[in-house]
Amino acid sequence: SINWYEKAAALGDVESMYWVAECYLKLKQASKSIDWYRKAAEKNYQDAMLRLGECYRNGTGVPLNYAESTKWYRLAADQGNAAAQYQLGYYYENEIGGTKDLVAAVKWYSKAANNGYSKAYYKLGDCYSKGMGCNKNAKEAAKWYEKAAENGNVKAQNKIGNYYNYGIGVRKNTSTAYKWYN
Repeated sequence: SINWYEKAAALGDVESMYWVAECYLKLKQASKSIDWYRKAAEKNYQDAMLRLGECYRNGTGVPLNYAESTKWYRLAADQGNAAAQYQLGYYYENEIGGTKDLVAAVKWYSKAANNGYSKAYYKLGDCYSKGMGCNKNAKEAAKWYEKAAENGNVKAQNKIGNYYNYGIGVRKNTSTAYKWYN
């Protein structure tokens, strides 16, 4: 219950601070949740940093502010938070809250992917497929599309199916292509 979390949070338990914030968010009391997320984030709790980034991105409990969103995502990403790393890649790719920087986008997508964030696999496939922020590399694109496909990404399943069907970055194999198409 929120009362127990609040008692623990008042005693300085950072994880409880985060869960108090989550409870208030679910109770549609976003401004209270922001206060608790901020308290936890200021104690280096990366999930709270991620949530603050999301709140500023969406204008939940605070005014929409991409610069502030980027700040909190960066703090979480620097601690290894894969979701925050992915968001930074997305921001750099799409010029959100700053400058478009495709090289930085690939850097952050790579960090997220190497930390197991499956959405980043598909993005890296696209980057290598198009030469976006990196050298065009069909073999590397195929690697990331296949990894995304293995994680259930339907678009990636279609793309890797095409790669196998036409021998792009992989040895042509129509039976493997058929597997991915179905």
